[in-house]
Amino acid sequence: MLRCCLEGLSVTQIAAKFSRNVNTISTQKHAAFRKLGIRTDNELFKIRHQLDKT
Repeated sequence: MLRCCLEGLSVTQIAAKFSRNVNTISTQKHAAFRKLGIRTDNELFKIRHQLDKT
C-alpha cells in the first residue's frame, strides 16, 4: 500500500485497485505511518530510499 502511495495513487485509487473500502486503506496507511514514525506523505517520500532496501 505504501508503494502505491509512493507511485502517486490516492487512498481512493488504492482502495479501488485492491477492492477494499477507502476507510480500510486509510486506516492501514495511518498504521504504517505510525510504525515508520512519520506523519505526512512528504515524510514518506523523504524515507523512500530506506523502503527500497526492504
